[in-house]
Amino acid sequence: MGKKIEKFMESLEPCLKETFIECMDDKEVREKLFNIFCEFMSVYEKDTKGNSQEIDDLKSQIEEKNRTISELARRAERAESESERANQAIIRLRQEKEELHEELSAEKAKPKFDEKLVSAYGAYCELPQEIREKYSNMLGNGKAEEFLLKGTKYALKLYERICMDWSRLDSETLKNMSKIFDYIFEQFYVINLGYRRLCVEVGEPFDMRIHTRTADSRPSGFVQEVILCGYTDGNNKTEKSLVRIG
Repeated sequence: MGKKIEKFMESLEPCLKETFIECMDDKEVREKLFNIFCEFMSVYEKDTKGNSQEIDDLKSQIEEKNRTISELARRAERAESESERANQAIIRLRQEKEELHEELSAEKAKPKFDEKLVSAYGAYCELPQEIREKYSNMLGNGKAEEFLLKGTKYALKLYERICMDWSRLDSETLKNMSKIFDYIFEQFYVINLGYRRLCVEVGEPFDMRIHTRTADSRPSGFVQEVILCGYTDGNNKTEKSLVRIG
């Protein structure tokens, strides 16, 4: 069956060629064929143009993706650089924090001076040079720590010395010495329980049991000025307050 069809097609092909050539001689046939060809080319060009536009669009999209990828890569690089700088800053801040902790620990280890000590030590520094030298064995030679430690140790002797010297001291020096002793005795009775200062006020009547009057005082009367408040040890010993009676 197949061989018969092949022989038929072979015998038919020359006839078709001759028929096609004869048809081409017909003007109407040629015009129809030409129109068919033109319509085919038009459709082909449209398809080709459409494909080209799609290709251009895809290329544009690819280029846009490449630009986005490049920008993201640059951002990632910048972020990595910033992260490195941030890590270095964190390390530096941690080191500074440790240094501050060390400074704080060192500061806490230093002796702390309250306002009263600052005021009392300031009064000591205002004393005339010869007075500071005279009292240096009981108040030190100029350092606040020594002033506090020695003064506390020799507080009772300091009281005796001031009572002996008061008449040779000018009013400003005597005022500062009284201020110094007030502070020193506060520190003294913190570690020597039972001691306390005597309370003396201007205007109260002279009482020889608790008052020692100055040489320029009247034999009786009222307290005109408190030179130095006395103290008691809580038992049998009492140092009277030095006062001026008027």
